Amino acid sequence: MKRGLFYRTFRAFSLAVLFTIAAATNAIAAGYFAQAGKIYDAQGQEIQIRGISHYGFNATILQPQYLWAMGWKEQIAQIKSLGFNAIRVPYVPDTLYNKTPVNQLSYIDAKLNPDLIGKTSLDVIDLWMAEADRQGMYILLDFHSVSKQRQYPTWFVSNPADFSLIYNNQAYTKENWIRDLVFVAKRYANLTHFLGIDIYNEPNGIVRWSAGDANVTNPIYFWKAAAESASAAVLAANPNLLIFVQGINGNYDSVENSNIPMNWGEDFQPQAYQPLNIPLNKLVLTPHTYGPDVYVKSSFSDPTFPANLPAHWDALFGQFFQTHPVVIGEWGGKYGQGSGGQQDITWQNALVDYLLSKGVRNSFYWCYTPNSGDTGGILDDSLNVRQDKLALVKKLWGAPTTTTTVPPPTTTTTTTAPQPAPATPLPTAGSTEIFNDAMTSLWQLSGWSSTSTLQNQLVKSGFSAVKVDTTTWGGISFDSRDANWKWVDQPANLYTHLSFDVSAGPVVGAAMNSLVASLDLGWGTAAKISNYVPSFAPGVWYHVEIPLSVMNPKGVSFRKILFQNNTTSNLTFYIDNVTLVNRNTSTTTTSTTTSGSTTASSGIQLQSCSNIMPLGDSITLGVNGGYRNNLYTGLQQNNCGVSYVGTLSDQWTRVADKDHEGHSGITIDGIASSVTTWTASAQPNVILLMVGTNDIAWWTDKNADQIGARHNALIDQLRTARPNAWIFVASIPPQASLIIQPNNIDRAVLTQQFNAVIRRNVDARAAAGQRVRFVDANSVLTTADLYDGIHPTEAAHAKIAQKFLDGIRAALGSASTTSTVTSATPTATSTTGTTAYPQQGIMNFSPSSGPVGTVVTLNGSGFTGSNLAWVGAAHNATVRVISDTQAQVTIPAGATTGAIGIFNPSHVAFTATSFAVTTGTTAYPQQGIMNFSPSSGPVGTVVTLNGSGFTGSNLAWVGAAHNATVRVISDTQAQVTIPAGATTGAIGIFNPAYVAFTASSFTVQ
Repeated sequence: MKRGLFYRTFRAFSLAVLFTIAAATNAIAAGYFAQAGKIYDAQGQEIQIRGISHYGFNATILQPQYLWAMGWKEQIAQIKSLGFNAIRVPYVPDTLYNKTPVNQLSYIDAKLNPDLIGKTSLDVIDLWMAEADRQGMYILLDFHSVSKQRQYPTWFVSNPADFSLIYNNQAYTKENWIRDLVFVAKRYANLTHFLGIDIYNEPNGIVRWSAGDANVTNPIYFWKAAAESASAAVLAANPNLLIFVQGINGNYDSVENSNIPMNWGEDFQPQAYQPLNIPLNKLVLTPHTYGPDVYVKSSFSDPTFPANLPAHWDALFGQFFQTHPVVIGEWGGKYGQGSGGQQDITWQNALVDYLLSKGVRNSFYWCYTPNSGDTGGILDDSLNVRQDKLALVKKLWGAPTTTTTVPPPTTTTTTTAPQPAPATPLPTAGSTEIFNDAMTSLWQLSGWSSTSTLQNQLVKSGFSAVKVDTTTWGGISFDSRDANWKWVDQPANLYTHLSFDVSAGPVVGAAMNSLVASLDLGWGTAAKISNYVPSFAPGVWYHVEIPLSVMNPKGVSFRKILFQNNTTSNLTFYIDNVTLVNRNTSTTTTSTTTSGSTTASSGIQLQSCSNIMPLGDSITLGVNGGYRNNLYTGLQQNNCGVSYVGTLSDQWTRVADKDHEGHSGITIDGIASSVTTWTASAQPNVILLMVGTNDIAWWTDKNADQIGARHNALIDQLRTARPNAWIFVASIPPQASLIIQPNNIDRAVLTQQFNAVIRRNVDARAAAGQRVRFVDANSVLTTADLYDGIHPTEAAHAKIAQKFLDGIRAALGSASTTSTVTSATPTATSTTGTTAYPQQGIMNFSPSSGPVGTVVTLNGSGFTGSNLAWVGAAHNATVRVISDTQAQVTIPAGATTGAIGIFNPSHVAFTATSFAVTTGTTAYPQQGIMNFSPSSGPVGTVVTLNGSGFTGSNLAWVGAAHNATVRVISDTQAQVTIPAGATTGAIGIFNPAYVAFTASSFTVQ
């Protein structure tokens, strides 16, 4: 947000924050649609918004900036070449109505732009929109202001003193604004890449969300109502579009926290309790946020900056990430070359890290050309690309992904490896937190022969960790001091362990094995951290818990916790989440055998477990991480600090390291076409190859030898790309009998033949001295281990993990005694502390067909704990458990006709018949609530709503609780169960398109 004209030259503002009412899923509608925080095109493919703003149509020149030095088509092409795929185009009413040729408003290089000479601004934007669409760029039109002269706070002008700002020197009404929004919605409706309209830029000043501020009571200033009216008109004119809505800059209603420093358009807090009545599958929230180059907030001078920023962003817009698309509509700055200096670099870096920590990669950067006075552009004044800015933007984008994900549910995982678990345990009663993003009260950070920095580039959790650069014998200490800097004794009997996370950083220094932790007790014993970490790998965090008895055998009070480089060499290391804990019992866990356990050698020192690439198809992706879970634990048992690598990361994986290269539906040729790029990026030292299932399962005109020859060529390709890597080649699992065409062969037989060819080829390579080994995963599986005739169950993946582990041990280590690694998969027969999940059973489901967005109700048993569903080829459907006998599955983008499978962490059940995925849009009714009863009660109360349009409703709010379950009795009656966390307030009932609220509050007793 920018607070005044004097902050900018040639720049018109746009801070756009888009808000959507919280709902579990959204229905597909015509054209582009939103669902569960993501944006999709009309075919159901997720779109990542890699956007940038290109202004000028909103300024006095009424045309793109810099046409005096660049061609307009050249600009679009360059934006695309830099990796952007979306352009936000600010415009104003003058853009539509001014009749002066643009070359008379500003100099245009006629040689570079001959087709613009004599054209009006409307002519030019017509050409520009068509060309951007032709080049495949998504376009977001931004109604930037009512005036080309400056950013106006409201979407109307009623003050005669400001009529000179308007193109016809008259009042500009709300109706005029809506007219001009509808005009562009209709005019460009034929353009495939016309994504949406940002309906007004940075409403500010006197604008309020709605009623609540005693100083602003005139409803003409209420943004919520205006946005709802405009959105309805735009969607009626062009239902293909998305509606981007910005926030405000303070509602001052005594409900929100109006003390948070905020930019224009950044504040969405009222959306949590006064949500926009805009179709959920069409609404995008688009906040604007800026650093010190644009507007110096008081938060920038806080001593905890930048660690204080995430809490502000969470409150202003981040609380909606999981349920709504939130696309940062403007952010940027001069990045070290403006008034904010280094602090602006810190701010922009912190924003990117914050968004990545939330799984958000969509945004529009401000801006393309360099003449925005307080931000500059992605181009510098010489029209060269600012590579530092571009690198930051690309960091936000990340690697391209072909998968669509939904927020993961919380599941219970039991880890019994003797090495410290990779995930940080929650502090127990009696814990004292010392550092977590910042130093806690009564603790101070000091050091010697070292430099310590609070940084956010490499963190274990949260937003900051301590980076320590040491010289000879250098280190840091966490000192127990009070507010007056006086020492405070820490009684040893209060705690049992020192808990912390440690990383060597991007480069593992040789001195990492000599890093020690100790207390300020001269006669105490320093604990060598490498005794608690199998081996350090670059960029990997390790959780360590050291018994205080090791460092404090006499059990006396202490005042310091020290981390020291115990050598004469320089060393860099990172520390996070430092806590003194009272476990009361030993942290050593005795391994026990349960269903799905993996036998591992406890006495092996493997040569290398770093940079392992699991490579293959959906079997490598697996159920909740598949074989990768048990293999990870098994390798840790073998004293090997395992790290997986790959361009994909599966959030359902049960262990901490979720990277892999398992691509659903891929064939041998599909891997061959991309694997050189994947391996160049990930640099694997070990490759686990399992592929060929999709070359056999459904259709093939090749025999086993021909498929095997392509497989063998893939191994050659891998050896060329990574000549020193070990390649472990697995046979593929069995397949249920099915005659496939055109070869008219049983795929079960072809699988056996193909595996025999794999074994012959790999054994020949091993005999020739190549680092290639055969892993016979097929030998431990039968068709009973498959849940659909092709894919192994989660329990079967434990068997695959054991075969890979045996192969790795044979090649890279020597076995000694064995121990058992407990499966990361909870099972019904697991030991104390592990959740027992029931086997589900599906009796029937309805409806039996429908498009993406359809809510399907399953009736049966054992649904408690179910947390994932498959619909045909889509393995990312959300589940809402109504009761143990009923659950609802929303058909996700990418679904194909097929059985619906519902999963819990131990079991899966599939429908006996297929759900038919059709094209089109699910029509959801607008609900109406006539009455409800009872009107009060405690958590757990079942409230009956009477009204209309309840069919398809799948979520409810009760006051501040946004997670209540809904049981639809009929179209005229529904029941809501008051959830934990509910507060007194209106009950809202949602379907994927609409919401209705009760007229009065339910009182939570």
